[in-house]
Amino acid sequence: MDCKRLLIAWALGEVSEDLLPGIAREMVETGFDSPSLQALAESDLLEQAELSALFVAALSELGFEPVTVGDALLERAKDIAEGIAEGSINPFEGAYRIWLIRRDQGGPDVLEPFGKIVEKDLAEVDALLHNGSSTAVDLLRARRSEIDHRYEGLILDEARHLVSAGTACLGPDADFD
Repeated sequence: MDCKRLLIAWALGEVSEDLLPGIAREMVETGFDSPSLQALAESDLLEQAELSALFVAALSELGFEPVTVGDALLERAKDIAEGIAEGSINPFEGAYRIWLIRRDQGGPDVLEPFGKIVEKDLAEVDALLHNGSSTAVDLLRARRSEIDHRYEGLILDEARHLVSAGTACLGPDADFD
């Protein structure tokens, strides 16, 4: 059970209440235990508001701090930045995803440098992607290596800086997996 991602998704409203009993059962199976978690794991017939209240109570009983939307957005961006720093996410694609978090969801100011580095190209890429025409996609592919080469070092430096900035308090221990 990846509690970190679960808490982030919960804070961002991405977890449907009807999934909570199944999530609770999985948490119990992986060693988490609390009265509210047990009740949630055993209840499929409650109203959504009751399921949500039980889940919040279970998180509290387990020692997890409430996660703000800002902290959740920052943690999601840090996950992307970690992928950039490790090489599993293309720097420009990662910067684009972080830029979208900042632009669309009002992520924290610390994410602003990703947009500043590649703002002009990001806006053009965003327009091309939303255009959807094959010409736009071909143009984007043609410019891709130029864009990657131009910004790779700056984005990698910013990603490493963001990753090293620390983590918001999401729970009782640092190892969530």
